[in-house]
Amino acid sequence: MCEYSATPLIQGDVVALTSGLRIGIVFFAVIALVAALYWLTLEEAPDPCQSVRQDVGAAVLADDSNDQDALVNRAILVQGDCEEPTKTQ
Repeated sequence: MCEYSATPLIQGDVVALTSGLRIGIVFFAVIALVAALYWLTLEEAPDPCQSVRQDVGAAVLADDSNDQDALVNRAILVQGDCEEPTKTQ
């Protein structure tokens, strides 16, 4: 009778499966790491309307009158851009 042993094929398949599984796990781990680093370092655009009062304060505290005028002008422009339009009836 012919002897047949399936053990070497099964062992070879298991080794190939585990190495393929390891490669897949490493691939997804690297992708997850890159995505996490991107998400952690993501910055939102700063809101210029948030610092209108600070701009006015800087204009008041400026040493030079030319600097003070320039900072006041900038604060007025920024505040004008940030005001909500009034409703006309």
